[in-house]
Amino acid sequence: DYITSQRRVNFAAYLNGLQPLVETNIMRIPVVPSECDSNAHIFFIVLPSREQRDQVQRRLKENDISVFSHYVPLHSSPAGTKYGRLAPQSEAMTVTVAASEGLLRLPMWVGLDAEDIHKVISAVTEACQDLR
Repeated sequence: DYITSQRRVNFAAYLNGLQPLVETNIMRIPVVPSECDSNAHIFFIVLPSREQRDQVQRRLKENDISVFSHYVPLHSSPAGTKYGRLAPQSEAMTVTVAASEGLLRLPMWVGLDAEDIHKVISAVTEACQDLR
């Protein structure tokens, strides 16, 4: 309960702090429906392209903030290309591919405090200035 409550505090801080970038269509962030509860185990941003994601990731790394892409879409993973039903050059799954190419996970662990979250939000905001 303690870990989940701390993650929810950090999750809410990210939501509030990054909302201006969402409003200007720089990125997308998680949306938790009002009738749902989240355990806040992850916080991600989705940028419009892989190039923009990589640029933001580099800028954050320069500020000693580690962020990571999240996943390889199953259909383009080694097993997916071998056993899946989609051809690798298929035009299908474009939303999945776009999401994976733009997604970055922000730091989210119980040891982060308000100052850490503020540092990440400020660094993300600064890194996104070049994307406008």
